Amino acid sequence: MCIQNRGGYHRDSVIDFVKGVGIILMVFRHANGPYSDFVLLFHMAIFFIASGWLINLKYSADIHSIFVYIKKKLRGLWVPYVGFNVAYLVLNDLFIKLNILTNDPEFLEAKEIDGRYLHLTQPMGVIKTGKEIIKVFLFQGGTDIGGALWFFNTLFFVLILYMILQFVLCRIMKDSHIELAQLIVAILLLVVGYCCQRRGISAHGFSRVLSYYCFIYLGHVFHKYNVFNTKIKPFILFTASLLVLLLMYHHGSINLAGNDYPNPVYLIVASVAGWTMLYSLGMMLRKTKNFTSVLQYISIHSVPIVGMHFLCFKIVSLIAVLALGMKMYMIAAFPVLELPGAWWLLYTVVGISIPLLADRVWIMVRRRILARLNIPASGYRHSAE
Repeated sequence: MCIQNRGGYHRDSVIDFVKGVGIILMVFRHANGPYSDFVLLFHMAIFFIASGWLINLKYSADIHSIFVYIKKKLRGLWVPYVGFNVAYLVLNDLFIKLNILTNDPEFLEAKEIDGRYLHLTQPMGVIKTGKEIIKVFLFQGGTDIGGALWFFNTLFFVLILYMILQFVLCRIMKDSHIELAQLIVAILLLVVGYCCQRRGISAHGFSRVLSYYCFIYLGHVFHKYNVFNTKIKPFILFTASLLVLLLMYHHGSINLAGNDYPNPVYLIVASVAGWTMLYSLGMMLRKTKNFTSVLQYISIHSVPIVGMHFLCFKIVSLIAVLALGMKMYMIAAFPVLELPGAWWLLYTVVGISIPLLADRVWIMVRRRILARLNIPASGYRHSAE
């Protein structure tokens, strides 16, 4: 029987800091903030590494525990993936009327949008909407407005695969050999994922699962062996990792959403450097309670931000369109209007604050409904942990 690493979940202020900063960087990147290509080097990898840090291997003890774990991840990852995407599919035609999406051909001539994101959205009838909803329920398809939810899809399958392989390895080899076996598996899957990327093989995003399996292993090992509990001062770790990332920034790029990276070594080095940079920064700032408490709140309530920030960007786009006298269909610019100045800052603030406000309202409404029905409210943790 394998020796389990942890018996339960405990909040870690530094991990919450890392995840909170990661969420802000995600929205910042999508808001087209300055030097956001630098953020692409590591900002999504840290979420996978954090999930590996938090993974509880007690769920690999037996078949029943595996199913409990799958149920847990269905609730934490599949439910929000389906909920947001189904809502956006049902509202598709209304979004077109409100210019959140557009089918106006003149939109294709727009100069204020990155050409990669210039496309029209057509109204969907009941049958087509139903077909798309079925795909979403099968963890396929999705919507532009819910585009960031690809992470939930990939994380779900990576975690389930890791837990199942842990279960199998526990039964065919000695405990002392399991981590080495997991390392070999992680390397092999990364190579296969990279080959899929080079050959243009996606298989509904499963190539991402292969490539990012290694992040779960890294996170688990980092936590188990207290890799960052060293005599090296956090400031030195932060500076060194930042310099590594700055050097790598000029020699390649990473886009995890598309499983796009120069090579496996580049991916691992950039991801570990990004994790080290944010973790060491969290170590330095963990005594600043007011600052870290905000980031912890963002970390705990990350799901609505991931699911809603693209939609909330449209509020800023509406303001920009009215202020600058642009055509109303320009609100449909995805993800944001490419405007000079500090519009990216407003996009970032709105993309974080409005989902948190909407989430807070939902919590209050939910509690009142449960109270009226005399149903006890369960504990609330609204993040993909």
